[in-house]
Amino acid sequence: MADEDEKDAPKIKPPEAPPPIITKVRTRGEGRQWLMLIIYLVIALIVAAGVVLGGRWVYNQVRGNEPAEETATTTERTVEPPAAIAPNQSGAAPQAPSNQPSPTPTPSTARQGDELADTGPGEVVALFFGSAIVATGLHYILSLRRA
Repeated sequence: MADEDEKDAPKIKPPEAPPPIITKVRTRGEGRQWLMLIIYLVIALIVAAGVVLGGRWVYNQVRGNEPAEETATTTERTVEPPAAIAPNQSGAAPQAPSNQPSPTPTPSTARQGDELADTGPGEVVALFFGSAIVATGLHYILSLRRA
C-alpha cells in the first residue's frame, strides 16, 4: 500500500538556490604590497641568520669546540745606539756611547691546533640541504593541520 501512495503523490521540486551574495573586497594598494614584501624579506633574513648562528652555537657547544686564541707575533725593534760622532772642527772629543742594554726581541708563538678547521663548501651545502628538508617537513605538517 505504501508504494501506491507514493505514485499518486505529486513530485515536489527542490527549492531554487538563492543568488550568491556579492560583497566588495578591498584591495591593497601597490605601494603597501611592496612594503609588506620588503618587511617579510627582512624578517626571513633575520630568521635565517638566527638559525645559522644558533646552529653554529649549538654545534660548538655539543662538540666542545672553542675558538682558538690567536696572538699575533710581534717583533720589537732593536734600538741601535747612535754612531760615534766624528770630531768637529772645534776639537771637541766625541761622547762615548752609553752602555744601556738594548732590548732583545722576544718571539711569541701563536697557539694553533693540530689541524685546521674544515670550512669547505661541503658544510655549507649540508647546512642548506638540512635546513631545506626541515622547512619542507614543517610546511607539510602545518598544511596537513590546516586541511
